[in-house]
This record gives sequence, structure tokens and C-alpha cells, in this order.
Amino acid sequence: MVAIHDLYRAAGKPSIRRISDAIRDDHHQRDAISHETISKILNGRIVGKWSKVECLVRGLVRQAVAPLDEDAEVRRCHGLWLAASDVGAPGAALPRTPPSETRRAGQPVAAPELAQPAASPSDQMSGGTFPPRNPEFVGRTAALEILDRTPVTTSPVAVVGRGGVGKTQLAIEHVYRHLDDYDLVWWVPAEHPASTRAYLVALGEHLRLPDRTGVDQKIRAVLDVLEDGRQRWLLVYDNATSVDIVRPYMPSRGGRIIVTSRKAEWGESAPAVVSLTGFERADSLSFVRAGAADITEAEAEALATRVDDLPLALRHVVAMHTATGTPISEYLRLFDRHLDELLTQGASIPDRASALISTRATFEALSASPGEAAAVATQLLALFGFLGPEPVSQALLRSGRDGNVSAPLGRALREQASIELALRELSRFGLAAVNWERRTVQVHRLVQSWVREAMDERLRREGRVNVHEILTAPRPGNPDAVHSWALRSLIAPQVIPADLVGRFAPASHAARETALDQARYLFAIGDYGSSRELAQLMRSTWSRPPSSGGLGEDHEHTLKACRHLSNALRMLGDYRDCRELNEQVLTRLLESPRYGEKHDLTIAVAFSVGFDLRLAGDFKTAHERDVENLRRARSYFGDRHRRTLTARNNVAASLRMLGDYAAALEIDRALVDDWQGVDPGFGQPVLWTLGSLAQDQYGLGHYAEALATIDDKMLPVARKTLGERHRHVLLARRTRASCLRKLRRLVEALTVVRGAYDDARDQLGPDHEHTLALAMSLALTLCSSGQRAGVDEAAHLAVEAASRYRIQFGPHHPLVLAAEVNHAAILRAQGRAGWARRMDEATHNGLCAVLGDRHPYAICAANNLAVALAADGRPEMALPFALNAFELSCEVSGAQHPNTQVIAGNLALARDVGEDRELQARAGHALAHAVSFSKRSQWTEVDIEPPPM
Repeated sequence: MVAIHDLYRAAGKPSIRRISDAIRDDHHQRDAISHETISKILNGRIVGKWSKVECLVRGLVRQAVAPLDEDAEVRRCHGLWLAASDVGAPGAALPRTPPSETRRAGQPVAAPELAQPAASPSDQMSGGTFPPRNPEFVGRTAALEILDRTPVTTSPVAVVGRGGVGKTQLAIEHVYRHLDDYDLVWWVPAEHPASTRAYLVALGEHLRLPDRTGVDQKIRAVLDVLEDGRQRWLLVYDNATSVDIVRPYMPSRGGRIIVTSRKAEWGESAPAVVSLTGFERADSLSFVRAGAADITEAEAEALATRVDDLPLALRHVVAMHTATGTPISEYLRLFDRHLDELLTQGASIPDRASALISTRATFEALSASPGEAAAVATQLLALFGFLGPEPVSQALLRSGRDGNVSAPLGRALREQASIELALRELSRFGLAAVNWERRTVQVHRLVQSWVREAMDERLRREGRVNVHEILTAPRPGNPDAVHSWALRSLIAPQVIPADLVGRFAPASHAARETALDQARYLFAIGDYGSSRELAQLMRSTWSRPPSSGGLGEDHEHTLKACRHLSNALRMLGDYRDCRELNEQVLTRLLESPRYGEKHDLTIAVAFSVGFDLRLAGDFKTAHERDVENLRRARSYFGDRHRRTLTARNNVAASLRMLGDYAAALEIDRALVDDWQGVDPGFGQPVLWTLGSLAQDQYGLGHYAEALATIDDKMLPVARKTLGERHRHVLLARRTRASCLRKLRRLVEALTVVRGAYDDARDQLGPDHEHTLALAMSLALTLCSSGQRAGVDEAAHLAVEAASRYRIQFGPHHPLVLAAEVNHAAILRAQGRAGWARRMDEATHNGLCAVLGDRHPYAICAANNLAVALAADGRPEMALPFALNAFELSCEVSGAQHPNTQVIAGNLALARDVGEDRELQARAGHALAHAVSFSKRSQWTEVDIEPPPM
């Protein structure tokens, strides 16, 4: 199963359906394999028949990001299958690995087949949780005792010290000594927030948590699981740069946390702080003599003294001595010479001197070695100076083999054996840690620092160029496409270290394009925070004038960076800054002779501006913009282009928000067929438009038709292709529940809407627009039951939803006011008539101010204010509001609309108790000539369930 999972990760962890479909469509495969069988094999529940396993192996190899030898993998897996099948008959359940055996292998208990050290969340970290044990570890007895005796608390234990003293190695050793104490150990590189988030998302995958839309939601789910106390766990946050950066990603209880950091600021945030310095002298001598027995005690003593007992420097010197036979006396001479040079150059950080000098001496020894492998190794080290500090996959290096990489490294990238020889040289000289099992390479941060600061300028420049070539050559494809994500996950940690943005030196067009694609990739996987950070960096760097090293504000890359930034801001709830940025960019595009109104980027940004205006609650201006965008799209793309169809979708959305459901319905009906012509097979645009069509029908009061659209046309396909928790499906479930409630199928409606609300809260988070809409729909359904417990729960939900709406959109947004209209009705059902009346007065005035009194929301508010006045003991004051609501509802929604019918009943009650004869006469005339309705003895509210914006 380990081999199968290796191939599964190498293929980018495709969905079970994608694997099965690919095998089925490959006519060269000897068999087919069902979704269920693939799932059982991957989960280790069965061995499976060899014909099935072979199909799976070949299918995964053909989808691998890096090229693999298919026949060799088949032979390897066949041998492993034969060994596994000895346990029992083919297809039998696999025995679970005993915990003791798992731990002896250095793997976590929870999933032995996945527990390997890793370099990247998508490729190596899906199950790997900590690096391999250091066989050269010595000493640190006192530090280990502090870690051992510190009790488990909600605060982390901090291991602090300067670079190269062995903080990470101490944490690794502690992990391996205490594997029996934990059910789960997870290693989190914490130098950058993006890597911290990525590795916690990988932990969620390891725990097989349900998928969520955004990275923040995925991390919250992971923290919730860890905090529930069901597992004994240990998290190690390695090389954390700041307490404030890491703290939000730590569980508050339930397990143990260790942090390694070069910063001393952890003292106030940790119950125990282990301050590491260099080795004890006896440990230095043991380390040196263990690594090179021919070194005399006197030489070891002199060496330890000269490098201040720094473990990294000792390792370099021992490796160099072992590899080349260089006498220790010669190293000491080089050390003194290089130290004088550092002092002459004004070295600003004396405590780095030992590491920098040992790196330089070791590199010089490597450079002097004969053969091409050493030459390739020197170029590799120069390259690694501009990569991130975490392990780097060899697959990433080889994916750039078609780039214009300088010789001989360029040739070596095309030959696996040549690269391996060069990596062995780097490992032999102690300049890199190579994990041959996982095919990863890691270079210490201090070695990277020497490369960037002190390596020969020609080699350094060549290394930076080679990194750019390797990262830009693969061209994974559309960053929105799932199949591109496996390779992009390897590129993501390297974008900033490799300076693809060009902060410190000009970046090529290809480098900037790669950076832009990575910002979109981060957005696509739901890591909006990292997408914003990268986009902001690109914008600030590129917007500078060319004379200052930038591209200028009008450069296409600068404008694209702004677009990525605005998208991330929107998803993070920063609607105002998003809207202002898009407005600025659109103005610049329209005024620029390089772009103009028909440029593709102009049209794309204009679409975003329309959406931003809807989010801001300015529905009228949004509609005007959307109509203008449709005109542009038609003139540039024609009637049947995707952009034009999307523009029509946007116009329909704005019409719905304006309450013109009939006009929106006309557009959406035609769009369903038009989208089918462009995207056959009921793709997402078709399903979204079907959901919109049902919302139009609901807005028109055609509840049975809307329910049929959802049940017969939209949901069956959407559930199958998108899943139950996709936002399109969640919104369709809400529409379905609303229709069921209006049709008085309350029990069924409550089941549907509660399930959808729970899924949305879990998937999208409590503050998302769709979650809040479902919360209010659930509250209305509970209130409709008439039971006290249901009404009380509805009131609680309404308070929370209205409050979150207000925080997200501001107090005067139509969605906020609509939520408060519903909230007032629920308060009235609780018997709090006075409070409800005051809220109805405020919401009626507010909706009339922002939408006008003819908008359906304002009409509903007028009706509910009439109900409030009657419930507050002043029915005579209700008549003008009821009459106004009825007359406008007849004009706007039609006399047969269910809301108009409800308002008519209230108007009849107001007419019967009012004292204003003129108004009573008008009311009687209106009722007689406009509609026939059923008289009631009870005043009735009209609720508002806005469609999504």
C-alpha cells in the first residue's frame, strides 16, 4: 500500500472518479476497476486482484506529474502485491500494522502507509509528519530533559537559538524518543504563514476530514478535531518567525506543541523555553570523532574552539575532511583567513561567522573536486540558495528540464542518474540533506544565506537564473484546473524565495506570469490570505515606475496583479477596498489607449465591478454597469461567447436584486439552452443558471414550479457532479427548502434547510453570505412551526445572522435590512411586539431610502409595519401602510402573487378597524377591483429571502 500511495501522490491525488474514468477510457488497459474497488485499495481494506491493481498502477503512473517508468513500477508493485497476497487470498482484508512495528519504522500510528517525511503538502506531506531521525545526534541531555518534564499545557514549549545550533534536530530527537506517547505527530514548517497553512490543510487530508471551500475553514476543522481531546497528539512548528504569525494556527487545548525559533520572544508565551547554544565541548568532541575517527583529540579540540562548538560548522568540516582528506590544520588556516576577510568586509552578524566560513571552505573543496558530478553539484548549490528552506522535491527540479538551464546542470536534469550523482556529492560534503526515499533535498538556511551573500557573483547570478528557468519551464496549465495543482503545490513555496516577482532584481516576463498564475492557484485552492499576500507584493513591486525598477501602473502585469488582489480581498470580506481597487483599475483600463473598453482584461474587471456594486448594495448602479458590460461583451465576443453568456448571467442577477424577477426569468430561460450549447453535459454554468431560474420562479411566487426546477433538473445532476456541499448545491437546497415552506411542507422543509445550514457553516464558515442566508431561512422555517422552542431557536439564529450581516456589509445594506425585517417578525412571534414595531419602523424607512418604496423588500417592510402597529394595539395607524403596500404590490408583483394575497388580507383587516373614511373607501375600491382573496382574522407578515448576489 505504501507503493500505491506513492503513485497516488505522484499523480497529484486525483479523485477516485477521475482515476476510474481514465482507466475505463484507456483501451490498452487489460481490465476496468470500479470506484469502490479503488477506494478500498487506497484505504488498505483489500489487496485486490492483480489485474485490478495493475490497472490502478498504470493509471496512476500515466497521470504522474514527473515522468515514471511504467513497466518498472508495474514490476515493483507486482512483487509487493505477491508479498501482500501471502497474508491471505487475493481480495482479503489487509491486516493492520501493529503500533509497535509502525513506530519502529519511524511512522505515526494513525496511518502507517502514509507516514513519511516530506517537502510539499500536496506531494510529500499528505501523510508524512516529521523528518527522518538524525543518526549523528549527540548530547543535549539537559535540553531533552526540559522537553520531557514540561507538562502538557495550552502553550507551546519553545526551543530557541541562533541558526545552526540544532533546534530542529533536538525537536526531531524528542519526537522519536516519544512516539509511543502519541497517536499523531505532525510537523509544520512555520517560517511563512503560507507553508503553515498548507501543512495544516495536509493534516486535514490525513485525518480524512470532509473537504471545505476555503483554507481557513479547513484549518478550523483541523483545530476543532485536535481540540476535542480524542487523540494524543504532538505538533511541531519548526522555525517559527513570530509568535503572532503562528498563534492563530495552534490548537488551544488537547495535546502538546513544540516550537523552534531563532527569535527569543517566546519567553512570555511558553511554559518552558529551551535556549540552545553550541554543543558542550565533550559533545563536540564526540561528534567530530564519531564522524572521522582519524581526527586526533587535539585537532578536534582546536576545531571545536575555532567554530565555537556550532553543530552545523562541525558537520561541514567533518564532511569535508571525510570527502577530501583535507587536514584539520589546513581547515583552521582557511578559517583564520576567511575570518579576516569577513572582518575586513564589515560582517554584521558575528555569530554567523562559523557557519559562513565552514560553508565557504566546504564549497571550495567541492568545487575543486574532479568530474562533472561536482560541477553539477556546485550549480545545484547555487540554485538552492534561491529556493525555500524546506525540503524540495526532485520532481520539481526535473520538471524544469526543458528550461534554458546552464550546462552541465541542464544536461543533468534530463538524466536522473546524473542528478543523483550530483546530489550525492552535496550530501557527501554536508551541504545538503538528501532523502532518497522521498526524493527530496534540503539545504540549511545558513548555507543558503552564504550562497546569496558571499558566493562568487557569477555563480550566484547563474543560480538565480537557473531557478527561474526551472520554475517557469513546466507550464502546468490553467491554475483553476485541478490537474495542475499537484505541480503548482511544489512551485508555490518557491515563488518568493526565488524572487519571481523581481523585488531585488528584474524578473523576466515568464517569471512574472508564473507568479501571477500562482496567485490565482492559491485563490483557486481557497488560500485567500496567501493569494492576497502574493498579489499585494506583486502590485507594490510592479507599480513602481520603470526608473525605480518597476513596470509602471499601466503595465498589464501590474493590472493583473491588482485583479488577483481584489479577488482575494473580496473573499476575505474586505468589500470596500476590493470595490475601490477594481474601480481604479477599470478607470485606468478605459482611459488607456493600450487597452480600451473592448480589451479582454477591461471586460473581466468590469464584470467584477458589477459584482462589487451588488455586494455594496447599490443594485441600481450594478444593473447599469452589467448592462454596459453586456454591450461590450457582445460587441467584442459575439452573442454565444462565454464572456457574453456570463454578462447575461450578471444582468439577470442584478434584475433579481432589483426585484424584477420576470425580466430575470426571461434571461435565465434562454441562458439555460445557450449555456448547454457552449458547455454541454450540464457543466457548472448550466447548473448555476438552473438554480437562478428557480430563484426567479420563487421570486414570482411560482413555488411549485421552482421546486420542480430544483428537484427535476438541477439537484440530481449537481449532486452527482459537484457534491452535496458545493455552493451551487447549498443554494439549491436553500431554494428547495424555501419552496417547501411556502407550500406548507414544513417538516420536510425544516430537515432540508437545517442540513444545508449545517453544511454551509462547516464548508463556508459562519460569516459567508450563503451561510447567513441559510441561517435566516432556517429561522423562518422554525418560526413557521408555531412551537415555542422553534420560535426561540429562530430568534437566536436571527439575532446572530443579522449581527453577522451587519458586520460584513454595514448597517444600511439591503441584505442587513431584509434580515431585520424577518427578525422583527420572529420577535413578534415571541410576544415582543413593542421591540418588533420599532425594528419594523427602522427597516421600512431604511429599505425605502436605499431601494425605493417600489422594491419588493420595501413593500414587504410596509406590510410588516402595518402588522406591527396592529399587534402594538394601534390598528387604526396600520391602514395607510397596508394600503400603500397593497397598491404597490399589485403594480410590481401582480395581484395574484402570494405576497399580494397576504397583504390584501391585512388590508381588509385594517379597513375594518380604521377611522379614516377616505382611506377606507380607497382600500375597499382597491380590494374590489384588484384581487379576490380569502378573508382572515389574523394579521400576517411577509418574509424576505433574498437570492444570492
